[in-house]
Amino acid sequence: MTHPPDPATIARRGSQLELLLWTQIEQACLELPQWQYQIDDAGHKWDFAYPGRRVLIECQGGTRGLGRHSREPGYTEDRARANRAQLDGWRVLEFTSVQINDLSALGFVREVLTR
Repeated sequence: MTHPPDPATIARRGSQLELLLWTQIEQACLELPQWQYQIDDAGHKWDFAYPGRRVLIECQGGTRGLGRHSREPGYTEDRARANRAQLDGWRVLEFTSVQINDLSALGFVREVLTR
């Protein structure tokens, strides 16, 4: 899927953090990624992907406190998934809410699109 669905669908299937990064990419007039991209048969989806460039992007919400991305086994599962993707030739960008909010994530997306 190229364009994200409406905000209500994102709230059910994605996150507001994904919507924020998508909006930043769109407003910066950068190439739009595919949303909820699956690269394997395990059913794991990445928040965004640029398949032709072999770039995957994950918005790591819940990194403060006891969120899924900062506790076992979620943290371990995330690392294994990222490592597998990298071994399969993908470049993986992972961003926290701080990086998305301060626009540094957008800078990394811009950089990866110009390489």
